[in-house]
Amino acid sequence: CCGPCESRPCWNFGQLTKVGDVVLVLALVCGLQWAKDTYPSSWRSEKLEGTVSAKSGSKWTVSFTDGFTVDLNRADITFKQRANVRSVTAAGSSSDTPRNTEKPDEPFEETVDSSDDERVPEEPESEDEIEISRDDDGPAPETVDGWTENDHVNMGQRAGRPRHQPSYNLPDYESKELYDYALHCLPMEEITAMAALMETNGLRRYENGDRHYVNWKVTSTAVLKFFGCWMYMLAFPMEGPRRAYFQAPDLIGPTHNLGTFGVGIRWFEDMMACFEIPIYSGRQHTNDPFRGVRRWWNGIRDAIRDAMEPGWVLVLDESMFRWLGRHMPGLMVVRRKPTPVGGEVHTLCCGITGAFIYLELWEGKAAMLTKKYCDVHALKSVALTLRMVEHWQGSGRAIIADSWFGSVPCVLALFAMGLYACMNVKTVHRGYPKEPLLAKLGYTKSTGLCDKERRGELFGYTQVFSTRAGECQVTAGALNQKKPLLLVDTASSLLPAEDRVKYWTIIDANGQESKRKTTQEMTLMHELYHNYYGVVDQGNRDR
Repeated sequence: CCGPCESRPCWNFGQLTKVGDVVLVLALVCGLQWAKDTYPSSWRSEKLEGTVSAKSGSKWTVSFTDGFTVDLNRADITFKQRANVRSVTAAGSSSDTPRNTEKPDEPFEETVDSSDDERVPEEPESEDEIEISRDDDGPAPETVDGWTENDHVNMGQRAGRPRHQPSYNLPDYESKELYDYALHCLPMEEITAMAALMETNGLRRYENGDRHYVNWKVTSTAVLKFFGCWMYMLAFPMEGPRRAYFQAPDLIGPTHNLGTFGVGIRWFEDMMACFEIPIYSGRQHTNDPFRGVRRWWNGIRDAIRDAMEPGWVLVLDESMFRWLGRHMPGLMVVRRKPTPVGGEVHTLCCGITGAFIYLELWEGKAAMLTKKYCDVHALKSVALTLRMVEHWQGSGRAIIADSWFGSVPCVLALFAMGLYACMNVKTVHRGYPKEPLLAKLGYTKSTGLCDKERRGELFGYTQVFSTRAGECQVTAGALNQKKPLLLVDTASSLLPAEDRVKYWTIIDANGQESKRKTTQEMTLMHELYHNYYGVVDQGNRDR
């Protein structure tokens, strides 16, 4: 057991944590550099033994034998054993050994976490009324395939790491205009190269007798205006020819006259006629089905990635974009998506801002098997996850992802890369204690639901794995929320979080509305997942 947490009681050998108790804390609390120098291979998970010497408010002071002290939250402390506690025999026993009735020279003051007031059972008034035995603490934790039952994980692997806040890699960005932000997220080198190609194409047409291209000149600004016309048409779709966007409005209908921005239909059609995207040269690109767009695509992807420094939470999911051409390699159909037919893009976004920061196009089953990390990891979802986040390796960020990505091998591979994870587990559950967790939740396979009477119950298992980055404690957490929510986690803990409140409206047969509300207990782990897992989907809907 982990000791009492900050807002719920939890017991160790029948006692609450008090001043004088022996506890364990991560070596990271003594300083990151010190931990790395002292424990080169296990600095992430190494724990030090100390003694609780004082409590002030929500802070507990832990002292070590070398005189070092540190003030910590209760969540950062793991109970080990009670100090100054003697094994005693209950009155009336026939033991031949006399009972030691001496008291400590200076009995310590019993300081109990105030957050546990009025929520704990009454304790015995003296030691003589209870026999304290290490062998009689209740049933031993259940162990399944190396996983140990542990419903009170009070410290995750990411404890002590900073929570990065997002920022733009643009000087004085707070005073910039929206146009400046747009330029910051575009590959301007590629746009300059595109302008040169389009100017060359127009001059060639002029040499062939097309008088529309006399004095033809294409600049980067002209290409940006050309893109702006397309963006406008996408944002305000309408029936009829494109010319309608460049004409003065009639008395009836919406106002769309791009001519007021200094562009006309003749210029737009001339730009269309000589439009060309720079491509990669070289024999290795000859048979690439995406050769016509790959260089442009990579330029956009890298520009978006470098435009900002994301926050401490990264969310991984997929998106769909519509394809309007005649043929597309890697065509995908996902009916549940807002855009069901087109290209699938694996998407990484900043969980704090919702901004997309990295993209990878799905090119087809055979092509994806040749990508980086596929020769190292058997699961293609693990290889894809590592490709998407490798730019931020070693930063200690937390990766949130749904069940397509979630698995024990995935979180371990991320930990070895210096990243943490909180992921849903459904289909890829090899090595994960899925069956015992579902049994504890009262899950019925025929209905896909958990016991209604046990709604809100949570259970956990932990297992320590060895990786090239040191030992990693992985938590498998399950929550009964009508349907089971199974998570695999190295980023958080099973400490209680704020209750999750859900509201909805019901309209009866008479048209009367009534408001309904449910409240569900949550852990920090499940709260982390609920808060961020839908960020990419929200961005897809907003588009």
